[in-house]
Parts: sequence; structure tokens; C-alpha cells
Amino acid sequence: MKRRRAVHSTVSVRHAIQLVTLCLCCAVLAQEDGAKKEEKPAGNLKLPKGVHHEVLEDGKHRYTITCREEEQSEAPKDAREPSPVEPKPVEPMPVEPRPVDPRIRLEIDLLESYKKLIPGCASFTWSQDGRSITFETESELADLKRTVNGLARWGWSVPFWEELEARDLRAPEFKKDLFALVHEAPVDYHFIVSAHAEKRRLLLTLASSWYMFETEKEPSTNAREYAVSVAKGRFTLEPVSERTKIPRKVVDSVAGSAWGPRPIRHGKGLEATAKLNSTFPHCMAEDRLALRIFDKTGRFIWEDLTNVFGHVGVTTADLDGDELDEIIVTRNDHGKCALLIFQLSAVAKRTEKPATK
Repeated sequence: MKRRRAVHSTVSVRHAIQLVTLCLCCAVLAQEDGAKKEEKPAGNLKLPKGVHHEVLEDGKHRYTITCREEEQSEAPKDAREPSPVEPKPVEPMPVEPRPVDPRIRLEIDLLESYKKLIPGCASFTWSQDGRSITFETESELADLKRTVNGLARWGWSVPFWEELEARDLRAPEFKKDLFALVHEAPVDYHFIVSAHAEKRRLLLTLASSWYMFETEKEPSTNAREYAVSVAKGRFTLEPVSERTKIPRKVVDSVAGSAWGPRPIRHGKGLEATAKLNSTFPHCMAEDRLALRIFDKTGRFIWEDLTNVFGHVGVTTADLDGDELDEIIVTRNDHGKCALLIFQLSAVAKRTEKPATK
């Protein structure tokens, strides 16, 4: 009995959190509806490849959104070694009837909640593999982009519109092993106030930006200076100052560029740009991010979709003096801060060729 009560209690808390998020999303959507008298027709919106729209015979509109891309295999299926042992069929075990699990009830409620975020929604379904969603509406959606972002923020399984657009920019020369995460270390704070490279080391001033949740009149915030260096191929991170306070206006002056694109050299004569964009919600207040490197044509040649999330900062610098840049990311995951270093992989360094003039 106690175990059953614990399950019901856990589900109730999760359900309450989902309902609060739904109310916030609906309130934001309602506010935007009141502010916009005329909305741009969906027909003028360029749809990413991951979004499909069709008009049915009964006049309804069907939208299919690819939430998660298929993982690219290392080798074609026909090139893989066949399994030496064929699996034997397993006879199904008799299952005694039991009451509906409250977690299943929660999933049903979530589907109903999705419908509330879609104007005129007639149906909503997940694909069997869980990689896409399909919903039908009585009429064409006036603002499909805003609807998709509302679904993303509510359910945590639908990508943001900017991620759907970014996926279409993959370059033919994409290399999944171009960069690799080579170092991760804890730090006190995550917000990059300044970054100065000197003599094969990078001086970083990191600050806390949590003052925004405390009071708007807070005059200063916590900060500390760190040095990132490399010796014999190994990166080190150490504080070079005690914890101190810096004026809030100093942090505010660079807040707008914390996510800004950063130039990066990934080969002899090869220049590109490191950028971030939101992919999926990480929690109710933070997002998961894609770290991508874009070439001069505007297409990305590398990406990391797993290590960057929460509140982050990003910069680039040549830490080891090889005229190739490393990517330095600071991350704050619910108060747990870390510094990550991405470096051109050994495989990429051997295969990377100088640019021809």
C-alpha cells in the first residue's frame, strides 16, 4: 500500500508540474494573440524539411513533424556482419488483468494537453517509433512556428522551430568526428565576462548571473578569474584569483553576446563560425543546445547535441599554439557549473588539408 501511494504521489507531482507549464504556455499564446491583430499566413512560411503539410479531402489540414532524426549508421546495413545465432521465438507469458497504471493515465492526459496548444486540433498522434508527431486541424494554422514552439516548450519531446531549420543546413562535407570533447572540469560560475589569450593560456573571468532571480536592484554579482592552459597535450584549469564581486553593469554589458557566434580556425587557412541554438527544453526554465560549426557557405560541418545545456557561455581560442582553435564552453546545469573544451580530433588533424588558393 505504501509503495502504491508513493507512485501516485510521484505521478501527481509530475502531473502538477506539467499542468503549470501548460497554463504558462497558454497564457503566453493568449497574450501574443491579443498583441497581434494580423498574423502572417502559414502559406508564406518556408517549411523546414522536417515539417510536412497537406490538405485532406475533407478540408482538414494535416501536419507531420520529425522530432528526432534517424541515427546515421557507421556502415550500411548490408555491410554488417549477420548475427551467427538466430533468436528463438519466445512464447508470451500469461498476464493477469490489473488496474490501469497511473503513469499510463498521465500519458493520455499529456496527449489531451498537446491538443489544447493547437488551434482547432481534431487529432494528435505519435508515430510508433516515437520519432514524429502528426496532428490535424480544422483549418490552416495562421502561425505554425509559434504552435510548434509551444508544443516544444510543453512536452520536451518536440524540437524548437529554429532546430528544425538548422537541421536543413547540414553540409555534404559534414564530419561527426571533426571535434571531440577532451576536457571537462568544475568551476564556480558560468557566465563569461571576459576572455583574453596570452602565451598559450586563456584568462577567463567567470561570473554568476543568478542575481536576476534575486532582486533587480542587486548592484553586483560574484565572479572569479580562471586560467586555462595546456602542457604535454593535457589541459589544466586553475583559479588565479579569489572569489570577488563585480558591478552588475559589467555583466549586463556583455549579456547580449554570451551566445554570439565565435570565429574558429579548424585547419590551415580554413575559417568557420561556432554557433549555438536551442534544440529541446532541458527543464522548465532551460534548454538543450546544439553546438555547431558553420563554414563560409552557411552550412554546418560538425555538431555536438549532447554536452551543451542549461545556462551557457562560449568562446574560442588557440590554447596549444598549433594555429588551430579550441572551443571553450561554460555550462550551468541547475547550479552545477563546468568548463568544457572541444578540440580538433586527432583523426581530423591527420586528414585536414590546407586550403588551396
